[in-house]
Amino acid sequence: MDHLLDWRLIHRDEAAMESLAKKAGFVPDQTHLRFEPAGVNLFAISRRSVE
Repeated sequence: MDHLLDWRLIHRDEAAMESLAKKAGFVPDQTHLRFEPAGVNLFAISRRSVE
């Protein structure tokens, strides 16, 4: 992706993903982290606070 699409990937661990979600305004207890089946890519599924 980096070479062909000029899309810079930033690899993060679980703690960094949780921190990023919190800084972005997502509700901490509504952020769930999941790895895809191969265990390589980490995804965050989050819900924003509605105020």
